[in-house]
Amino acid sequence: MNHQVKVFQASPARIKGLRIIAALGALSFVLGLFLDPERAWGGYLMGFEYFVQLALAGGLFLSVLTLSSARWATAMRRIPEAMTTGLPWAFGMGLLLLGGISTLYEWSHEAVVEADPVLQGKSAYLNGAFFFVRMAVFF
Repeated sequence: MNHQVKVFQASPARIKGLRIIAALGALSFVLGLFLDPERAWGGYLMGFEYFVQLALAGGLFLSVLTLSSARWATAMRRIPEAMTTGLPWAFGMGLLLLGGISTLYEWSHEAVVEADPVLQGKSAYLNGAFFFVRMAVFF
């Protein structure tokens, strides 16, 4: 029986290709900010939520495996562990999301809050500073 562990090493060509794809995505986002900021930030928010949900799903699956003492999952445990490594990246993506608050959320405009009594009542919760605090606590 062979007990050597194979470690995946991505080829330099593959890494270069992935970096090019990431650069094209970042460039298209920046271009979208100039052409149609609402769509660009909306798309970014959807991608952010998807990325966070994948990372959290990996953590949830790991928790269930650990709590149930499932020995059958030892071989596949690395997959959800790898999924959870996206959480620090998600925090950074969330910091970038703070730049689009005024485009994404109506409650970030003072004129809208002053005209709406419901938003005035929720202004302690719906503001930029508390949005940042909630994001920091959640991560």
